Formats: sequence, structure tokens, C-alpha cells
Amino acid sequence: MSPLPSRRDRFFQLVALGSLGAATFHGLSAAGVLVGDGSPTWRHLLFAGIDTLGAWLLLRRPRWLVFPMALLTAQQFQSHGSRIVTWWNRDRSLDWISIILLIALSATVALLWRERADARATYANPERP
Repeated sequence: MSPLPSRRDRFFQLVALGSLGAATFHGLSAAGVLVGDGSPTWRHLLFAGIDTLGAWLLLRRPRWLVFPMALLTAQQFQSHGSRIVTWWNRDRSLDWISIILLIALSATVALLWRERADARATYANPERP
């Protein structure tokens, strides 16, 4: 019998599910089924692929994942962060999807960094519990 997933595992599963949701949005926007945010089709296709790959990698969590995830988070802060500011300045409204996305990505990078540090500490001192 396998052990129950940890809270961290559940968090990454939830983020992977959200990533698949974003991939679905981008795929449907690229196909013209949804009215997107005005981004070109190639950008929606690119992010459908990035989000799908990201979901798969989050379930496997290789040690190097923290670096591309940090780059994606920086890009998303530029994209979604500027949209948050624009919506607020223009309409005094909040873009909750972008806010939740940026919080989730930041927490994901922090937890990936923590896992990497924990793995390094265990490797350096295998007798540490």
C-alpha cells in the first residue's frame, strides 16, 4: 500500500490541474472557440504547449524544474502583472485570474526551491532524517 500524498504533493497536483485548465483555455482560444485576450494564435498555441508540459513536469518534479519555472513566473509577472495594473488603473477592477495565477506560480517556485534544497541537504548528509 502506497503512502498518502503529502500536502506538497497535493499542492503540485492542484497546480498541474490548473496548468491543464490554462492549456485548455489557450487551445480553445487558438481554435477560435473562445474569445481570447487578443493574443495571436501562435501565442495561444505556444502557451497551450508550455502549460501541458508544465503540468506533466510538476507531477514528476525534476530537480532542475525550479529554473524554467522561475523564468515562466517572471514572464507571467510581466504579462499578467501588467494586466492587473491596467485593469485597476482603467476600471478599478481586479483581474482575479491573474492574481491567483501569480500567487500560485510564486508559491510553486518557492516550494520547488525548497525541495531542491532539501534534496541537496539529504545528499550532502544522508544520515539526516
